[in-house]
Amino acid sequence: MSKGIDNLTLDGISLKWYEKTARETRCGGFHFSPARRVMIPKPGKKELRPFSVGNPREKIVQKALTLVLESI
Repeated sequence: MSKGIDNLTLDGISLKWYEKTARETRCGGFHFSPARRVMIPKPGKKELRPFSVGNPREKIVQKALTLVLESI
């Protein structure tokens, strides 16, 4: 997986990380970090456009929140 702004990947993710993140999310202590910004060329043009790469671990949290909110 691509690294985010803090160079974390999904390698070495453990059950303790899931438990800690769930605890932080429930009490409102989880904060998302800013996305890493990369400029990539537009197809067929010389202009560049911004492309944001988020932390892969935070994408897990985003998906979990999406599942909870969709069920409500």
